[in-house]
Amino acid sequence: PDYRQFDVVTIPVPDNLELGLYDMDAILETAYREQPSVKKAEVDVEAAGKDIDIAKTGLLPTVTGSYNFGTSYADYFNKGLVSDAWLSQWHDNLTNVFGLSVQIPIFEKFNNKVNIERATINQSLSQNTLDLEKQTIRENVQEAYFNVNSSYQAFEFAKESVRSNEVSADFAQRSFDAGVLNI
Repeated sequence: PDYRQFDVVTIPVPDNLELGLYDMDAILETAYREQPSVKKAEVDVEAAGKDIDIAKTGLLPTVTGSYNFGTSYADYFNKGLVSDAWLSQWHDNLTNVFGLSVQIPIFEKFNNKVNIERATINQSLSQNTLDLEKQTIRENVQEAYFNVNSSYQAFEFAKESVRSNEVSADFAQRSFDAGVLNI
């Protein structure tokens, strides 16, 4: 919060730091398996496959069955307003209607084929989205992998530079002590 109280903390780093990197292919497989964006894209590809199956059902015939139950009392006013007229309507004039219809899609103006093609295109788009998600993850993992690798190499070079500078400083100190070098 207060820049005047800011102090740099020296963090000790061991000299024998080793590069403990994993295999990049193993990292990628784990990333592909765990990333929600990849999981969603995989589910979208599966759903698009199911949409193709659903669109293909439009080419199949459809059988529909129905049943209606009712009454058809038409002579109520001729009996007069007798109290049991309502009951006799229900018991004497019951009707049952069974229905069966079959629809065969012969002339559908190619709507079903268009729906199948549309579903196939959507599946291709979903597959492209999945591939794009995997490519993005691959790029991110490779970038992180190379950053770690280059940072480790920079650390190794810095250690060598420190060793060289220490040798140079020791040589300069010995030369100064021997009177060969002045301030």
